[in-house]
Amino acid sequence: MVLAFPISRLLVEKILFGEQFNLSLTQFGNKWLLQLAAFAGREFITFTVALIPSVLVYMWIKKDNKRMKICGSTVLFVFALIIISGGFRYHFSEKAGHELKMAYASGPQKTYYEEPSEDEPDYDENLECLRRTVKEAAANDAKIIVYAEEAFLVSLKEKDRLTEEALRLAKENDIYILICLDVSGDDLSMNEAVFIDNKGTRLSSYRKSYLIPVIEDEYEEGDGVIPSNHVNINGYDYVISYSICFDATFPDYLITTDKETNLYINPSWDWEQIDDLNYRMQGMGAVENGFGLFKPTMDGWSIVTDPYGRVSYKESKLRSDHDEVYYADVPAARTDTLYKKIYKPVIVVKGILVWGMLFDMIRITVVSIRKSRRSKKAGSAGEKI
Repeated sequence: MVLAFPISRLLVEKILFGEQFNLSLTQFGNKWLLQLAAFAGREFITFTVALIPSVLVYMWIKKDNKRMKICGSTVLFVFALIIISGGFRYHFSEKAGHELKMAYASGPQKTYYEEPSEDEPDYDENLECLRRTVKEAAANDAKIIVYAEEAFLVSLKEKDRLTEEALRLAKENDIYILICLDVSGDDLSMNEAVFIDNKGTRLSSYRKSYLIPVIEDEYEEGDGVIPSNHVNINGYDYVISYSICFDATFPDYLITTDKETNLYINPSWDWEQIDDLNYRMQGMGAVENGFGLFKPTMDGWSIVTDPYGRVSYKESKLRSDHDEVYYADVPAARTDTLYKKIYKPVIVVKGILVWGMLFDMIRITVVSIRKSRRSKKAGSAGEKI
């Protein structure tokens, strides 16, 4: 009985709602409880949050049963210990790694979508924006500049030209660039990001792999492999991984990042209805995987967190001026988590438990219905006699 509510809550989340409506996301501000994600993932937080009220209700129902009181009190005591241990982890953990000064900008497509009556950004406008923002970021000693998802709307032909210009600007200004492109073609469209080092070398590219149904049906799906880039900045070695927006909301995908990743970048394009949800999902992923997170978005909350969920930067909505550049000190930090180490067996066990619990609840429901029918039949027979 006590486990019925937490188990049903997990089933509803996994089967009906998915990760985007996980109960654990409501606890992102509870930094002590948040640390549980580093040990067993966000589902453990959901289970714990759902279990406590269930225990309290059961203790009230069985308040005259001394044994039940002891069992319930023990569960609450263990919960208190878990919370306290999370508090120790959060408050006494040393800040790992080094901070990188990073810049981000929205790109000219922002203005087009805010003012649909205007013409789409042409190549010259894209080029001017790219040059201006890169030079400004470098002049302010930023080491990496990141553009929001779909910052530059280009054709297939213009894609290569703009990328080549980004390569040249990176080398000329001694800065890393993560440029995000909305590539439009007659038969092929791509939501793509290209990562370039300060020598003007293309390190990797990535296409969005989890496309939003209906909204992004015209895009070609990516290969589902999160890039891992080993770089050296100011004499320090970093492993930088990145994906695009919606991709980072799936924990079973996010956990496939390189185990040495100490900085995860997620250029995004949120909207008002999800802006308070998206940053929580991605911040939860940073705690589960033990890396620093930089999430710049065209709309919504742009945030920076460390591997323990400390939010050092949070800015709501980029302004409409696409030439404006914003700055944040981002912790390129790495801490090992138990969840990251055991995620493969955890995924298997989760699958077995979820489907096992589903079939068991169906079995219980069927048995209850049968018992109810038998009782009604017995009652009817008694009345006839």
